[in-house]
Amino acid sequence: MHKKFPEVILEMDKLMAIKKSLMEEIIALGNEDAITPTFHQLHMRPGWLGLTCSDKATVEWLKSIQPKLKPWEGADLRIAEEAELPHPEILVGYLPDSHDLSNEKILKAVENQNAGLKTSSWRVLRRGPSGPMLEIVISADRTSVERLRAKNWQINYFFGQTNLRLKGPKTMAERRGASQAPTSGPASKRPKGEVKKKVVKPPGNEEAIKLTTSSGGRADPQGRDKGGSDGEKPAVPSEKPSGQPTS
Repeated sequence: MHKKFPEVILEMDKLMAIKKSLMEEIIALGNEDAITPTFHQLHMRPGWLGLTCSDKATVEWLKSIQPKLKPWEGADLRIAEEAELPHPEILVGYLPDSHDLSNEKILKAVENQNAGLKTSSWRVLRRGPSGPMLEIVISADRTSVERLRAKNWQINYFFGQTNLRLKGPKTMAERRGASQAPTSGPASKRPKGEVKKKVVKPPGNEEAIKLTTSSGGRADPQGRDKGGSDGEKPAVPSEKPSGQPTS
């Protein structure tokens, strides 16, 4: 990392240059060198490059070559122990009246209106419009995140309040902005999966309608005889002794 981290944040091209310099140092090792540097992992972090060394000898080797590492002209680097490493958390927020403000002004406004929050080590990773709001993604220190958590993620911002919370699969702002499907209305506007109710006729009605009267005519659904000459009622099997049809 840069010797003045977090005031000076190294961009990705600088981190890649450091990686390339380390590779050249490994290639330049001679047979007479007793050291065999080995690593478990290399990872890029906002502003610094992390190396997981396999043993203490590798750590000492890194410290020995650090003064001569000059990946670019004027490079001023330092090696930090694990306990010193920053642990940035990623926050996302939606800010009003901020499209025309610089990152520095936004962070300064947050610090000036929220006691206990120090934004000097915060870094804006991404920003962009989200309707009338400005969506902003920030890398912040763990202490700040814990203070935000204690405040239920709410901050004062200019003339009201808004939220800065840990970035997740779906933020609260995105959930609030999600449209809700209507639960009633014309069939063409019903949500997918909603089944229109159907009226099912009791079994047997169709049969009753088709039955003929004793005189050979067809029974009327309303009980009128359309074929008999003697005016008798249709012979419907479901008729009760009282003469009233079953329901």
